[in-house]
Amino acid sequence: TITATSRGAIPVVRFKANVGRRVQFELVRTDGSKVPLGA
Repeated sequence: TITATSRGAIPVVRFKANVGRRVQFELVRTDGSKVPLGA
């Protein structure tokens, strides 16, 4: 899923998930820098 939001916006993203599976997200900004943990 790709989202494009305006500055300061918090997107609501819905996706199908399986219970009991682990997942790790790596969030990056359009300039390639990583989103800080807890942001």
